[in-house]
Amino acid sequence: MFAVSEISYSIGARLLFEKVSFSIQPGQRAGLVGPNGAGKTTLLKIIADINQPDEGRIIKPSGAVTGYLPQELSAEEFNGTVWAEASKAFEKVHQKARELEKVHQELAASANNHDGSRLTKLLERQHELTLFLEQSGFYEQDARTATVLSGLGFDKADFHRPLSQFSGGWKMRASLARLLLTSPDLLLLDEPTNHLDIDSVTWLEDWLMQQKGALLLVSHDEHFLNRLSQRIISLEQRTAVIYQGNYHAYLEQSAERKRQLEAQEKTRQAKIKETERFIERFRTKATKARQVQSRIKMLEREKQMNPSEPSGPSESSVNFSFPEPERSGRDVVVGEGIGKTYECANPEQKGSPGRIEVFRDLAFRIERGDHIAVVGPNGSGKSTLAKIIAGVVQPDSGTIKWGHNVSVSYFGQHQASELPQEATVLEAMGQAPGGEATQRVRDLLGAFLFNSDMVKSRVKNLSGGEKSRLALARMLLNPANLLVLDEPTNHLDITSKQVVKNALKNFTGSFVLVSHDRAFMEGIVSRVWEVRNGILKDHLGGIEDYLDSLDKSNHKPDDAEKEGHETAAEPKCKATATDGNSAAGNSSQKRPSARELRRQAALEREMQRKKLGPLKAKVKDAEEKLLTLETRKEELEALLAEPAVHADGPRMKKLNSEYKNILQLIDETYILWEKSEEALQTATKNLESA
Repeated sequence: MFAVSEISYSIGARLLFEKVSFSIQPGQRAGLVGPNGAGKTTLLKIIADINQPDEGRIIKPSGAVTGYLPQELSAEEFNGTVWAEASKAFEKVHQKARELEKVHQELAASANNHDGSRLTKLLERQHELTLFLEQSGFYEQDARTATVLSGLGFDKADFHRPLSQFSGGWKMRASLARLLLTSPDLLLLDEPTNHLDIDSVTWLEDWLMQQKGALLLVSHDEHFLNRLSQRIISLEQRTAVIYQGNYHAYLEQSAERKRQLEAQEKTRQAKIKETERFIERFRTKATKARQVQSRIKMLEREKQMNPSEPSGPSESSVNFSFPEPERSGRDVVVGEGIGKTYECANPEQKGSPGRIEVFRDLAFRIERGDHIAVVGPNGSGKSTLAKIIAGVVQPDSGTIKWGHNVSVSYFGQHQASELPQEATVLEAMGQAPGGEATQRVRDLLGAFLFNSDMVKSRVKNLSGGEKSRLALARMLLNPANLLVLDEPTNHLDITSKQVVKNALKNFTGSFVLVSHDRAFMEGIVSRVWEVRNGILKDHLGGIEDYLDSLDKSNHKPDDAEKEGHETAAEPKCKATATDGNSAAGNSSQKRPSARELRRQAALEREMQRKKLGPLKAKVKDAEEKLLTLETRKEELEALLAEPAVHADGPRMKKLNSEYKNILQLIDETYILWEKSEEALQTATKNLESA
């Protein structure tokens, strides 16, 4: 079991966490949520032992492995090939394999040696190493590596290419593959879907749901978060509030908790006013002097109390909608015979020109009012197609025609660099075509996470993500009748996404949306264009219908034998796959027979059961007791927040007493669990070294 115990952390004068505590059981999957700036990434870094807390500690089993995927990695962290990066997960296993090879060599050299003691030790070590390699999946690691890399979108031809030839997003995929293959006891993922397409996100969901280790996940992908989470840890008012169930259950529970706290605060304010009236009425009466003094002290205590203000998700106060666009003709955009290729240098032959064909002979028609999603593997040409439709890029072949009275607004990655760098955020919004009233601009900026201070900042001082959000907000003020949006949600939180989603749902014009965010696309698109292997397939219906059709056709993204397609940053030149042996584990040792392995494993299990069984039982008992206590603690917290309980003095006192006892029992049980876990780990190490 992993536990965050009484963690406090400050950044400068700002207190980010104050006595944050929660636990994660083995195999449990938890989502970590909270508004931007609440400290989700910081908390993950503290758990990963990258940042140190001001107070408190992280409790974890001795020898437990924690894996952490940050949002961004530096380029210096990557060298070697894709396969070599993923295979770093097996470094410890490879060390054992090399040791086993040496043992084999020593055994061969000792064939005529009559030193029985030495021979016995070598045979025992051979048994230990063989058992370790078998249990760690050493003999299946090549197949597992290929499965994970394929699931994350790498083509077989990419496996042995240098990582230096890939974009940052693909390097992140290689790092994620390494983490997944490590199979850590606790996996910490910070926005893992940012660089994935729908196929890879779906595969990753399935993989994570089958793993035995614990998972703590930060994600703005609502569908991903909802499917994986069994409980939600919400950072609210510098502490953590636990909600049981998935993300959608959390939304319901959080809304109910907010209603309870608002009612509790209303009752508190009424009590304050009643006390003030009593004091004012009887202040001058000598017979009431003692009661008045008592009420004055009570009033001071009530006013010093800080009312709880949950910072969980709420319906945005911004009800943004697009201005009514000018009506276009029935045919908005018609493409016939569209083809596009890119020139680049072949990385395998320095200076040699190469060409990559993205697609050819595409035909499509966009009609007035169409709401179209464009999906497909990364590198399949989605962004290129969006640029062609928007008129940003010209096709190499074919014709594209825009209909009568069509105006286009386009959002892509380059829009952020076109912002006026010396302007303030407000000034940049004022320079957008069709400028709006200041209050509407401020409301929209608020929905895109720009507070009252940030709107005065110069554009040049914003981060890349902030510039991207500003560019999107700026574009949304332009009343075009055709919107072309390329991954507009990458830098938005869930609440901001909902603002944009509601606006698009009610948009009377046409839009083409490139996205991998299924929750964002649900309910707002009427057609889905799938771009794959240079072919465009038009699916009528929403994103849910499209995903259902994939399941029915057995087009599963977790198939290791994926169809060949372009998989690097769009566009890329394919390198010829390098020949040679696999980078992972080509050792020449003779594999023991299956019968011998089963016999050895059975003996080992029996030994483990006899020596470690009682210690494991103590650890399990402590964990079960902690789970029961934590559950009761959460129940008491919910009861203590109810206005009816707050108004019932005797019951409130009884529950408070029980709550204090529960907290003490939790501390005592944590100490017991730590001692039992330490004893178990010591016994395990002694057994392994025996």
